[in-house]
Amino acid sequence: MKRRQCVAHVVPFVVIGVCALAMPATADCPELVGQWQDGPASDVTVSGDYAFVGSGSALVIVDVSGPSAAWQVGAVSLRSDVVDIAVEGNYAYVVEGDSLHVIDVSVPSAPAEAGPIIQSHSDYGCNFQLDSTVAVEGGYVYALEKCIYSGGESWGVSGVLHIVDVHTPFAPVEVGTIDLGGWGSVAVSNGHAYAAGTWCGCGGELGFCSCAYGFQVFDLSEPSAPVGVGGLQIEGYDWPGWCPCGHAYDVAFSDGYAYVAQESWAEGFGLRVIDVSDPTAPVQVALVETPGEALGVAVSDGYAYVADGGSGLRVFDVSAPSAPIEVGSYDTPGTAWDVAVAGAYAYVADEEAGLEILLSCAALFIDGFESGDTSAWSATAP
Repeated sequence: MKRRQCVAHVVPFVVIGVCALAMPATADCPELVGQWQDGPASDVTVSGDYAFVGSGSALVIVDVSGPSAAWQVGAVSLRSDVVDIAVEGNYAYVVEGDSLHVIDVSVPSAPAEAGPIIQSHSDYGCNFQLDSTVAVEGGYVYALEKCIYSGGESWGVSGVLHIVDVHTPFAPVEVGTIDLGGWGSVAVSNGHAYAAGTWCGCGGELGFCSCAYGFQVFDLSEPSAPVGVGGLQIEGYDWPGWCPCGHAYDVAFSDGYAYVAQESWAEGFGLRVIDVSDPTAPVQVALVETPGEALGVAVSDGYAYVADGGSGLRVFDVSAPSAPIEVGSYDTPGTAWDVAVAGAYAYVADEEAGLEILLSCAALFIDGFESGDTSAWSATAP
C-alpha cells in the first residue's frame, strides 16, 4: 500500500475571515482497489457500470462493475488525442483535435461514431486544444474551444463556447455560441454555465500584453440566447512580451459552489472555491494550495477530489466550502490528469499508468473503524 499524506494547505482571505483550521483525525483514504493499465488515460467520465476513458486518440469503454477487475469492453478510434468526454444516456460526446463527436455507446462493446457535431473554426485560429472542455445537460452539449488570433503586430487568445441541441443525437443542431473572452473550463448545472478562463492580448512593436483571469456565470434557460449574469475577476496584469495570468483546468459545481482546479501566477496551483448561490454576484470564499498541478476536480458527498498531476490525488473535506481541509491523498504511479467520482469510488486518469480506481473517502468514513464504528472491537478486558 502506498504511503499517503494528510496535510492541510489553506490560504486565508482576510476579507471573508477564512483562516487555517486544525486538521481533524483522518482515515487512510482514498484506498486503491483496482486498475486498468492497458493504455494511457488523460480523461475519464463514469456512467453506470462503465468508465469512458480518453486513451490517446481512442475513446475506451472500461467495465468497472467489479472495480477490482476492471476490463476494456470496447473502443472507438478518432483522428487525434481525446481531450474531454461527457456522457448522457446512450451517447458520449467527445472533443478532439478540430471536432466535437457524438458516439453511440448503447452497446458498450461496439461503440459507433455518428460523425462530428461541429468542426472547430480553424480558419479563425480556433481548435479543441488540450485545455478544451465539453459538458452535457438536458439534451444540449456545451463545447469550449480555444482561439488564437493574430494580425499585423497583434495577437491574442480567447475562447468560444458552442451550444448544440442533441435531443436527436444523430441530427445535432448548433443553436448558439458564447464569446467567453477567454479560454479554460466550464461546468453546466441547473440551467447555468460556470466558466473560468483567461483572456490574453498582445500588440505593438514591443509586444506589450494585457491579460485577465476570471470567472463568469451564464443563464442557459434559453440555450439559443445565453445571457451573462455575473462575473468575478481573479487577477489581471499588463506585462511586456507575455501574459502571466493564471489558468483554469477544470470546473465542478456542487450545492451552490463552483470548484476550480487552477493555476494562478500569484498564488500557484490549487483549488479555488466560489460561492455562486447568487449567480449574479459570485464570491470567492477559499483557495487551497496543492503540491502538484491541479488539473482536474470532482465533488461528491462533501468531498472535493483533485487530480494533482505528479502529486496524484488530493482529497478535501468541503462540507464547509469556505474552509476546505485536506483529509487524504494517494500518490498515483503516473500523472493524475483527471478525476471522476461515482458511487463509492473515485476514478483517476493517470496518464501513462492508465486508470486508477480508489475507494472514496466518503465511503471509507462511513465504513468500519474509520466511521467510528466500534462493533468489531473486543469487549473483553484483559
